[in-house]
Amino acid sequence: FQGMQIHTVWIVPVSGKVACLRIKPGRGVCGKAFESKETQLVKDVHAIPDHIACDDASNAEIVIPLKKPDGTIIGVFDLDSVTTGFWTEEDKKGLEKIADILVAGCNWEMLNHAYTTAK
Repeated sequence: FQGMQIHTVWIVPVSGKVACLRIKPGRGVCGKAFESKETQLVKDVHAIPDHIACDDASNAEIVIPLKKPDGTIIGVFDLDSVTTGFWTEEDKKGLEKIADILVAGCNWEMLNHAYTTAK
């Protein structure tokens, strides 16, 4: 959020199990996507030493950073699959476009205000 230094990435489940609610940037696949500002496409999560498992059934993962036009990362879009190798480069391109549409369609200043006043 604007003017804030991010020390924690909050994990908010939409469906499925929750591995943790907060992670440090750089930790696990979500933290790496957040810190690097690059999509992380993982064919086999069991090959990632610091993978944070939300569900034992998860075998593949793709995490897309949500970037504001100024480059600020405001979150990540995390998708898992039970099928090893499930996510493709084509999926990556399409999901990055969806992430851009999501970011463009949200009023981040209003959400930032709601977040900072709720603390």
